[in-house]
Amino acid sequence: PPRSTLFPYTTLFRSNIKTVNLSLSSTLPPTPNQSAEFAQAVNELTARGIAIVAAAGNAPGKVQYPGAEPGVLSVGAGTSTGGTCSFSATEGVGLLAPGCELDFADPFKDEYEPTEYVQGTSDASDITDTSLTALMSYAPTLTVAQDENLLVTTAVSGHLNVAGAFEAAGL
Repeated sequence: PPRSTLFPYTTLFRSNIKTVNLSLSSTLPPTPNQSAEFAQAVNELTARGIAIVAAAGNAPGKVQYPGAEPGVLSVGAGTSTGGTCSFSATEGVGLLAPGCELDFADPFKDEYEPTEYVQGTSDASDITDTSLTALMSYAPTLTVAQDENLLVTTAVSGHLNVAGAFEAAGL
């Protein structure tokens, strides 16, 4: 059985999971027990080569929990023109990814609605997580830290640059 009641992560060890995406954030601080348990989970997952990506939070200021946890790559929401979405956390953000007025596919409609869109740091963390998973799949000899470092160091003005990360990895 899992050692953690907060996050039953031990089943991830028996699979080929490369990343965990936490498309959520909270302004409420965790209890000391929750914080310790989550920190343990993060340490165990990263030690086993599983990256953790989290939304930075949809409120200006500091990155919110769980993105603020050391070992978690926090992602803020960026604009298509290289800026930061007005609602995004910015202090302590690992990087920015598209998160403002993104096209939205509604599975219940069979027509394009140009005025419908989604936005948020959750969407930005989804894009980053997918990019990181692809990088880890195509460059399996790199460590989690190396893969995350590629995303962060190839970012353009703090914005995710997937092509740059792949090129830097020799792909």
